[in-house]
Amino acid sequence: MVAVVAVATLACSLVTVLGLLVTTTEEGGVRRTLDAVPADRTVVRVTVDTPTGTVAEARTAIDRALRDLLGEAAGATPTGSAVSAVADVDGLTAGSDRVLAYAGEYDDRDARAELVAGSWAEAPAGDGVLPAALPEAAASALGLGIGSTLEVPARGDATATVRVVGLYRAVDPGGTAWLDDPLQGRGDDPAFPEPDVSFADYVHAVGPLIVADRALDAADVRVATLDLRSQPTFDRVTVAGLDALVVRLGDADAGITRTAGDVGQSVAYSSGVADAVAAASAALTVTRATVAVAGLLLAVLALAAIAQAGRLLADARDAERRLLQARGASRRQVIALAGVEAGVLGLLVAGISLPLAALAYRGLAALPAMRAAGMPVASGVPLGSVLTAVAVAALLAAVLLAPALGRADREDAASGRAGVARLARSGIDLALLVLAGLGIAQLLAYRSASASPAASGDVPAGLDPVLVAAPVVVLVAVAALAVRLVPLAARGLGALAARARGSVLPLAAWELARRGRRATAAVLLLSLALAVCTFGVAFLHTWRISQEDQAAVAVGPAARVVADAEAALTQSSVLGTGDVEPALRRPLRIDGAPAGDPAEGGVGTGAQVLGLSAAARTMIADGRGGAAGGERVELLLRGSTRTRDDDGIALPDGSRGLAATVRVADAAAPLADVRVRIAAVVEDPRGLLAVVDLGDAPADGTETEVAGAFAFAGADGTDGTAGDGAGNGAGATDTAGLDGLRLVGFRAEVVGGRDSDSSSERATEVLVGGIAARTGGGRDPADPLADAAAAPLEDAAVIDGVAAWGGVSADPAARPRRSRPRPRAGRCGSRCSCRRTRRAARP
Repeated sequence: MVAVVAVATLACSLVTVLGLLVTTTEEGGVRRTLDAVPADRTVVRVTVDTPTGTVAEARTAIDRALRDLLGEAAGATPTGSAVSAVADVDGLTAGSDRVLAYAGEYDDRDARAELVAGSWAEAPAGDGVLPAALPEAAASALGLGIGSTLEVPARGDATATVRVVGLYRAVDPGGTAWLDDPLQGRGDDPAFPEPDVSFADYVHAVGPLIVADRALDAADVRVATLDLRSQPTFDRVTVAGLDALVVRLGDADAGITRTAGDVGQSVAYSSGVADAVAAASAALTVTRATVAVAGLLLAVLALAAIAQAGRLLADARDAERRLLQARGASRRQVIALAGVEAGVLGLLVAGISLPLAALAYRGLAALPAMRAAGMPVASGVPLGSVLTAVAVAALLAAVLLAPALGRADREDAASGRAGVARLARSGIDLALLVLAGLGIAQLLAYRSASASPAASGDVPAGLDPVLVAAPVVVLVAVAALAVRLVPLAARGLGALAARARGSVLPLAAWELARRGRRATAAVLLLSLALAVCTFGVAFLHTWRISQEDQAAVAVGPAARVVADAEAALTQSSVLGTGDVEPALRRPLRIDGAPAGDPAEGGVGTGAQVLGLSAAARTMIADGRGGAAGGERVELLLRGSTRTRDDDGIALPDGSRGLAATVRVADAAAPLADVRVRIAAVVEDPRGLLAVVDLGDAPADGTETEVAGAFAFAGADGTDGTAGDGAGNGAGATDTAGLDGLRLVGFRAEVVGGRDSDSSSERATEVLVGGIAARTGGGRDPADPLADAAAAPLEDAAVIDGVAAWGGVSADPAARPRRSRPRPRAGRCGSRCSCRRTRRAARP
């Protein structure tokens, strides 16, 4: 009896503690999982183009929509910016050229800019003047200062007078805070492409003019873009509300538009919070499925053990039962006595299992790994655990009572064979095998014990009872097959025993044939125990592999350096040791309506631009990353790479820049007020591409000398075109230049001025000749190429190199004059075909 109580208590305690672990830790685990997601992946961004009302009204509507969307995950009031349209500015006395400007309200003003003179703007005083802070670079370029005024367009045909009350300097221009700014935080751009025009026109632009909150509405200045960001908080997220949150986030684009109403010309939503919440929900489902499968397997094993113990107990009390029946006790009284005994045992098991499960939970929570994971140390016993313990105890008591409900044990060979025959005729084992095959097929198809989401993707996945029960059905079917083999083994053993001369084998065969049910129960229990242990070992092994793979993906490469667009070549040379590979990954939004629902408005679709070198592509295709989708990504990138052999034109070691002579169009038919901006594309030994601006030339047939220097990073990583000669990993220094570079292309960009004719199309040619590398020099930071020597490129190298370039041909007879300083040998020219159209052309 003690052994039966011990086995039942152990089984009930293990099943209860499994449920206790899930119910106690799942909510905290979901919250910690979501909190661990980087903030830039969960931030919610809503952009309203051309708000129809005031900025305050649009903010209130978007705030309400976000709170309805996020529910208990909603954070603080959304913050962001309101920026006016880029438009012409009047009231400037410095020159007659056009100047564009724009104003903006920024909630994070102090984080993105620092005041250098004057004061920050305050709310308008009602006198029709809009106070604003001007970028320091813009004030210097336009000759403005504190107290200067300028006119900006307001709604309708009105204008608003802006008075400069302060000067500021952007913090980290080009950084994350300024990514959406038209000027990237530079404050001043003398060659800014004018927006909303069909033909490229580069004009002078300044901005933003930082004004106080709600100042644009007060001055009646039309707002072009309202950009709001909200950071969700997950400390109040509940498991019960997780599925509803997944559904709302899956329909976030349309949901925000419906809730906010008509707040602007278009409303764009972008965030990775839906993926993060869906991943947390999927992880919770997988955890629940794992616990459910483990609990069912453990319950089956426990039932088999209790059944065997019940049979042994019934055999031990068979004489006592017969004595009671001989003294007049009826069968019902005997069964009632056994029922009372089983009920008391069940109550005892349930009462002991609950405190044991709580103690086991506290012991697990005290482990260092569990404490590091944030597992709650103290935990009560929830109602679910109590019900689990009672249900398991009642089931074990029923199994213990089952032998007493049957007739007396008559285990002769004939009855054993009759029982086996009845089992075979019933077809139960065959049905179990069929169900096991179906379960295996379902598990292979879904590869999880969670139900697949709906086709629309709006319904989160949940536990599938069929898939959860499939491992248990397979286990029972295999055990039943093993039981079916016991009589066959007994017959074979009997045949061997008949020919044996000893006594051990005949006695074993005789015992197996005489007590087949007892042997069958032992085989069943042993088979189930081995199967459950195998499942546990396999699950632990795959779980460890999964954790290692997830950690490898989360950590990423050993070092990751964000390239500086102004000095990427020198960064690459400094880091050019070991396995360093250039990579490009940028987010973008494709214009147009969301897929499948064009009626919801053209908010666009988010996408990622990914560019990898050949060596980097092989990294994502190897190992578990390749099996998880890296091979497909590598195949797609491989298909987009160039197929022609293009090694470019080798530049001499120590190059600091490039120079060339350019002639655009024909002097007999010049293009009025049109210039062509020339840039060279250079590749370093690691495959990093850099665009070097060489300058621009008028499209009037005259020959123009252009030159551009490679941007260098100082020894401390700061930008600069010259330095102190600090060395780097590739042997290149600020004085010595860069080694191993190749010229792999030219880029010509048509720039039209105010007086250019954009009503017709004309084909023209851009002739580039006298191509020479500039080496040495660099002592003058203001002009790094002033004392640089010319290293002309060989004619054969240029002709062979440009032959593979699209839209480019080599024609020595058509080359312009040589670039100065004049090289010793003649240079061949490269001819680029350009077509002047209403759009910018880049041959």
